[in-house]
Amino acid sequence: MYQKPKEQLAKRGIELKEYYSDEEISFELLGSRISLPQRYQLLALLILLFTLIKPSLLLFLSGISLAFWSSRRFKLSVSSLKGVELQLIVLLPYKRIRLPLIDTQIKQFTVNDRLLNLPQDLTTDPATSSKKMSFVSLVLTHPKLFGEPLTLLNLDQESGQLFSRMFASWLKLAHQKRNLNSKQPLSLFKHEPGEWVIALIDLFPQYLAPKSHSTHSSTRLTWWSVSNAKLLLSVCTIIGSCLLILFHAPLGLGLITLTIMILMFSRESIYIEKESITWQKKLLGIPFKELMLSKKIYTTLEEDLHAPSGRHLLVCDPVSPFNMLVVGQAWDAAWIHKELCKGIKSQN
Repeated sequence: MYQKPKEQLAKRGIELKEYYSDEEISFELLGSRISLPQRYQLLALLILLFTLIKPSLLLFLSGISLAFWSSRRFKLSVSSLKGVELQLIVLLPYKRIRLPLIDTQIKQFTVNDRLLNLPQDLTTDPATSSKKMSFVSLVLTHPKLFGEPLTLLNLDQESGQLFSRMFASWLKLAHQKRNLNSKQPLSLFKHEPGEWVIALIDLFPQYLAPKSHSTHSSTRLTWWSVSNAKLLLSVCTIIGSCLLILFHAPLGLGLITLTIMILMFSRESIYIEKESITWQKKLLGIPFKELMLSKKIYTTLEEDLHAPSGRHLLVCDPVSPFNMLVVGQAWDAAWIHKELCKGIKSQN
């Protein structure tokens, strides 16, 4: 089906694989994150060989660093069952990102090559020369990346357009297959509406309930932000700490206290000011993620069968296409949407 694109991308060092079965269809792309990595690997090899003749720690570290940098690869897969998965590889996979089929995109951004600034031959058509030398960055985006898109690689414009069109067609095919075969919703949606979280919020409203505070110059929204992974890790830590109490009581009690504090004081905040909006993710009151948004944002309350009042709030900033957020859960998305809209109106 993709024989011609496969051959064209193979010339750029990108391998394409397709898998078809009754239950699943999937596509896979493997390639280097830099163009022509062989030249950098050859240079690294020459540097390392030179250190055998004249030992130098600086040259050795430079050669090793260049070898690792040039061996960076990626593996991008689209599956009707598993969604989109990206693996970043340096000898071994060091980062894995799972994204749903919905709202995942590959965007192209023009790279201004230095060669474009060189004087052109008078006999050469400038438009043709510019087209040949233009490159694009292929960037993987999704609101779950919280404004931190991932640049996969740089390609010439023709190959970049082919890559992004193929990715879009894979998403469409995988989504169609998912809708035909699946007896359950996409993994983006969950059946449980979060009764256990609501029970905890009702039990400790002073610490866990969402809060809104407004003044004449700003509005601050803050809510408890807990993930299943964080909850599972906290439960395992508490169980391990209970066993540790038998051998070292102060250390075990200290770990339990610290784990509960981290779990309870994991919050997200939105600060609405006259000129801008700031989203922060905090741990023990210390921000470790932040994103600046303009006042021109538009919001969409995403709903589904199991969360009719809203499952997530999608926040998009037209001023910067990368500034997208998915905030809230089934128990607080509607509240965040209402308070955010109210805060923006009060600060205008």
